[in-house]
Amino acid sequence: MRGLFFVLVLCCAFSAQAAPTCGELFVFETYGALKPSFEHSTNYTVVLKNESVVRDQCNLGHCHLYAWISELEHRQNIKLSSEYLDAAFLFEAARTALEENAKFITEASSSNITHFVLKNTGLVPDSAWSPEGSLKKGSGSVKVIEAINSVIQKAHYLRSITTDKKQIEEIDNLAIAQVDALIVNVTGPVPNRFEYQGKIYSPQSFAKKFFPELFLPVVSVVADPGTHSVKRVIDNNYYTTITAPMSFLEKTAKAIIDSGRSVLVTLQQSALFTDNATGIMSVDAFQVPPYALPLTPLEKKTSDGWKDYHVLTIVGYELDPQTKQVRKWLVKNSWGDDMGDNGYFHVYQDYFRSFVKHITYTDDGSV
Repeated sequence: MRGLFFVLVLCCAFSAQAAPTCGELFVFETYGALKPSFEHSTNYTVVLKNESVVRDQCNLGHCHLYAWISELEHRQNIKLSSEYLDAAFLFEAARTALEENAKFITEASSSNITHFVLKNTGLVPDSAWSPEGSLKKGSGSVKVIEAINSVIQKAHYLRSITTDKKQIEEIDNLAIAQVDALIVNVTGPVPNRFEYQGKIYSPQSFAKKFFPELFLPVVSVVADPGTHSVKRVIDNNYYTTITAPMSFLEKTAKAIIDSGRSVLVTLQQSALFTDNATGIMSVDAFQVPPYALPLTPLEKKTSDGWKDYHVLTIVGYELDPQTKQVRKWLVKNSWGDDMGDNGYFHVYQDYFRSFVKHITYTDDGSV
């Protein structure tokens, strides 16, 4: 109560004068600012060539999808339609929600599940389809997702008041048709056949022809604080999940880049240790009180401290000339080229070790 009383008195004390701004009341001139002494460079030891354009996911939470687009485009140098994949992923998310009796769709996804969805939906080259409208521009995505969730919730209610299997099937089929109509109302008809280089393809046949690596197994290496061993915890026909110490993640990511491939990285997005103007992501680069430094990986493990996941694509690294370890990673974001360093961010070793959850890559046998 004393704290509250002080705030009230403080505010009342200014009532007879000009109202102060928040900046005048709470001055943290250096809090969270870049340290003048921090040495930053954009030099890299290895950078992948033939990088595709930087995408902008806009209002859709499809960073996991755009990271895979970047990885696939790098391999074949074919620009893919992100609009098709946005539509296809929303449709699949709605279908999955109905199958699992969920009440709303989930835009977020793990990298390995997104890869599995891509194998089912297939791919469309950007040159083969011009949508009538975009699902991610302005407030359109919010409205479409709200409408889709409304359809799913109504279907959920109708299923709850009947036990007739035929009626339940009809309810689901109607909901799927309605979701499809909501998406098509924005984008126009989504292609199931199209012409490319003089031949007719479906999204699935195009993917198999030009992106065979999409059908390779997927591996996710998850950082496990406190462990000194590498363990396979999930191993099936779709993907493999390995738990390992952070040093193994770094070694594996570097080996993948050295093989000429990019690698997906899932990390916690920290506004406190990121400068969107320069693309610097580092704990040491910012002026932050020691008591506000990030949790250690072990503290996060015991406090459920992992949140605000974001998926990016690693496309290069810089080696420290002294230790020969990776000093920083060059990552490609999906926030457009006006964010960071022309759409790229510089993830320093301290940020990588504090906030990276796991890396994901297709297993072509080279690593």
